[in-house]
Amino acid sequence: MRLHESFGLTSGIKVHTLEDGRRVVASPRFGLEFGGLSAGARAALQQLEIGGTEHELLDTAEPHDGPTASLLLDHLLQSLARNDFLYRTLLLEDAPLATLLPSTAPGHSEPRRPEAKYVLSRLACVRREDHQLVVEVPASHARVLLRDTRAAALLPELSCPRSLAELTERAATLPIKAVDLLLGMLLDAKAVHVPEEEDPALALWEPEDLLFHGHSRLGRLPSPYGATYRFEHRMEPLPALKPRMTEAVVPLPRPDLKRLSQEDAPFTQVLERRRSLRTYGEPPISLEQLGELLYRAARTRRVLSTEHGELGERPYPGGGALYELELYLVVDRCEGLESGLYQYRSGQHELCKLTPRTQQVEQLLEGAWHTLAREGRPQVLLVITARFPRVFWKYQAMGYALILKNVGVLFQTLYLAATAMDLAPCALGGGDSELFARASGIPPLAEGAVGEFALGTRAKEDGT
Repeated sequence: MRLHESFGLTSGIKVHTLEDGRRVVASPRFGLEFGGLSAGARAALQQLEIGGTEHELLDTAEPHDGPTASLLLDHLLQSLARNDFLYRTLLLEDAPLATLLPSTAPGHSEPRRPEAKYVLSRLACVRREDHQLVVEVPASHARVLLRDTRAAALLPELSCPRSLAELTERAATLPIKAVDLLLGMLLDAKAVHVPEEEDPALALWEPEDLLFHGHSRLGRLPSPYGATYRFEHRMEPLPALKPRMTEAVVPLPRPDLKRLSQEDAPFTQVLERRRSLRTYGEPPISLEQLGELLYRAARTRRVLSTEHGELGERPYPGGGALYELELYLVVDRCEGLESGLYQYRSGQHELCKLTPRTQQVEQLLEGAWHTLAREGRPQVLLVITARFPRVFWKYQAMGYALILKNVGVLFQTLYLAATAMDLAPCALGGGDSELFARASGIPPLAEGAVGEFALGTRAKEDGT
């Protein structure tokens, strides 16, 4: 069987020639300038734009550089590899088996030891992308594209430690050299390792945490990132304000902010007094207090129209001014308001009653009580949801991370407003998104719960 490797420039990489003959290799994020390249290296760089084997690249460079072509080509490929500009594909009878993206330079892959046993990393993620499987560990800069079922069949065999000979025996349709090179690609991507040589720095990471961290930050993975507006020509963005869900409207009182600015304690005092309080006083929180808190912390001040849809303005900062977060009130006890589940409409500063005190509403309150270590039952539980398309329509890779940051900002704003009002606030560490979806009837992948905040009046022993 004919087995060989092909090299090329990673997706999105462009080669530009300046007037003085210098070559600039540019990615969407930065450029790498090559000054003084030999004629053979320039020819090889041009060949890499369409791809070629090491032998083909050398054949391209040798007529120009003669005996030094091999050395100069190796220097070029190493420079490209160090900057993640090079990919490598393993071909069997000209059919691609796998691609390492980005790749090491030829001859610089992780060495395989015949006596060693290798196993798939517990942090490895395997997913489909187009018509191939992608294997990646976010602790690595590289990923492997498995482009043939014979290559993909190697993964189940790596579920327990196996030597190169054992893998070759089990992968009967591939020659030993192909298994060796495939194993090398997986090693370069840190998708496999020798069990006793696992990086101790990774021991504390869960696979989902590392995957989320790696994909939502720049610098490690080559996927598109940030405000790409990838759905701009496929669907319309959601409006800034969510429509009313029912006709059972409860108008909320609007506080006099000018009066409050004169009566509130100084900011430093509010900041120093802020505490998470889990016990509550009597009487329960009132509709007027709820209205004041929501107006201070979460109302929509205005909506702006732009070429990319509507943006908002609220008392707390929000990434991209998208303000995807919504508030729902799970009411246990509130003077002037019946128990049940309510939608808060931030633009109109009103509540819409969704359900009375159903079994699911009871379970939401019960879950919050347990999360509060059963110290106190929240008088009102605020469930924070995110209208995911508001963010994902614009942002790629870091969208969900942005949502969680916005939740933290809203938490702090609610804390400070509630402290200034002498209420008992407490952000919860987690909640049941599926239970909220059943209680509200809202599809959880279109708009799901991403945070919970317990609220009530201060118990006397907590009053200061």
